[in-house]
Amino acid sequence: MERGQFPLRWKTGKLVLIAKPGCPADSPSAYRPIVLLDEVGKLFERVIADRLVGHLARVGPDLSDGQFGFRRGRSTVDAIMRVRALTTGDAVSRGRVVLVSLDIANSFNSLLWSCIGAALRYHEVPAYLRRVIEAYLSDRFIIYPGHQGEWRRREMSCGAPQGSVLGPPLWNIG
Repeated sequence: MERGQFPLRWKTGKLVLIAKPGCPADSPSAYRPIVLLDEVGKLFERVIADRLVGHLARVGPDLSDGQFGFRRGRSTVDAIMRVRALTTGDAVSRGRVVLVSLDIANSFNSLLWSCIGAALRYHEVPAYLRRVIEAYLSDRFIIYPGHQGEWRRREMSCGAPQGSVLGPPLWNIG
């Protein structure tokens, strides 16, 4: 942490496809990809994530009060209750309520690392923590089985690994 490093051996994930029930096996959308990560690396991710979320809460600027996804103490039920409160009040009768809901396909896979870096600077995340997160994102690889059963390796250039501890807070800040 002090050196701003995330060891290389903790950054290679193993891609596993989990079949979705009721979907045809020959369809790519019939599988949910997850990346199995090193357990010690995930413990280190937890430390980084706790420090990042703590910084946002203490120093800020914190995330929007309207952000419910991947936030401790905020659930889907909380979001629904907020919408319900808005739609039963006086604002509806005056035509002043607008609701926007987003579901971004491949959100974790497509988040640009440059966007995360810019957001870390915007949120005034300490330099040591930015360096560790930059190290976490750089030189990442996934391994996966090829058509003949051989293991293949692919470098990641954006996104956060599915199954990572740090992925959700990075998505929120990005």
